[in-house]
Amino acid sequence: MCANRGVGWTLSDGYRGTGNVILSGEARALDLRLRNLRSFGVSAPQGDVGIGSSRLVTRHPSPVTRHSSPVTRRPSPVTRDPGLATQCPGSGTYNLPMRWVRWFFAGAVAVPLFHQAALYAVNISGYVDRAPFSMAATQPFGVPQVISLSFWGGVWGIILGIFISERVPRVHYWLIALIFGAVLPTLVAAFVVPPLKGAGVPADLPKFFLTGAIVNGAWGAGTALLYLLMTPRRRI
Repeated sequence: MCANRGVGWTLSDGYRGTGNVILSGEARALDLRLRNLRSFGVSAPQGDVGIGSSRLVTRHPSPVTRHSSPVTRRPSPVTRDPGLATQCPGSGTYNLPMRWVRWFFAGAVAVPLFHQAALYAVNISGYVDRAPFSMAATQPFGVPQVISLSFWGGVWGIILGIFISERVPRVHYWLIALIFGAVLPTLVAAFVVPPLKGAGVPADLPKFFLTGAIVNGAWGAGTALLYLLMTPRRRI
């Protein structure tokens, strides 16, 4: 409030323009002065102010500092196809060794479940006289034959994993596994293994190839099946 004690009238918030008071004379000049000062950031203090008072408070607008917080964007995890060699199949986590462990395990287990089972079927038919699940010792370490076959079946399983991918259509997947098993291990057993053991190639090659295609083809399909069963969220 501002009061003019000498003139005898009252200015009530006149400088703010909110009162219903008729300004005249010295009060009008004061109101104009206060308005001009207010436009430069100067305002009157709270309380009664005389016309002749020079107590004014200068208000300096404080600068507003806006700190923009940095936005940290976390990269979304990329889910690649499990068929890639750098990813653990179906897990969304990259793990190169586990892919080959699965192939080795699938190839090793497929020997007694599929390879020897097919050999048993061929044996009871009378086509070959080789007995399945042989426990005869092999050279040079004396390991039972079925265990030695299982180990090499795991090694062939890793090689099969190089040639095959879960990304291909299922028909191609099964055909590659079947043809790979029927052809490559049979050719190695006929022309590579005997010379390493100091023996010659089999005498009856057609019969050897047919038997090898049956038992090794069953192994290839069985290895592919076991690998898919060990791969989560994969349609067989």
